[in-house]
Amino acid sequence: LANFTSGTTIYSDSSSNIGLGSLSLYAGTSGESNIAVGANTLMSHTSGDRNVAVGQNAFMQNTSGSDNTAIGSFAGDNNLTGSGNVFIGAYAGFGETGSNKLYITSGSSNQLLYGDFSTGDLSLGQISGTVTILNDLSVTDSLYIGSEALTNNGGTLEWDGVALDGSSTFTGGTVTNATTFSSDVTVDGTLAAGSITDVESEINTNTSSISTNTSSISTNS
Repeated sequence: LANFTSGTTIYSDSSSNIGLGSLSLYAGTSGESNIAVGANTLMSHTSGDRNVAVGQNAFMQNTSGSDNTAIGSFAGDNNLTGSGNVFIGAYAGFGETGSNKLYITSGSSNQLLYGDFSTGDLSLGQISGTVTILNDLSVTDSLYIGSEALTNNGGTLEWDGVALDGSSTFTGGTVTNATTFSSDVTVDGTLAAGSITDVESEINTNTSSISTNTSSISTNS
């Protein structure tokens, strides 16, 4: 074959296992339909079926997993017996030892997506940056913002279990930027506004923050 140097390994057997690269499928798997492309790919594999490893050291240490896909150098390198994993990108799933996991990365410290096929968990994005959704977002259960849940309860929108309608009560927190209330607002507690820490007290005493009292406050004894 042209351009193949000394030490290049090509492995093929009657069970549709194919290895291309130095030490690929080196242990001689008893499984079926495994494909290894790149140096040390599936090097330790002795059993398990339908694995695909592309890139140097991809699934190098996996011995008996099945239905794994690793594309990228060192992807799944330390996974020993896991199955059903999908690792895409250099170093994707490098330290993952379990099964049914999804990783999409670009290098050892740039993980963009993690998922667990067995539980349905999905983590998207990093600790910085913005995740943008360019189409409709359908949520069939609760939508969590921090630790609080925004829920559709039979057509009634609830925030942390409280209906967001005319009878709603907002407990704690801060309302920021321009906000318009189209109905009466009752404050049960202390209302702060700007540098005024207690609006009710300032109105009652009117000693500093309210400079005039010609119309809005009917009495000021």
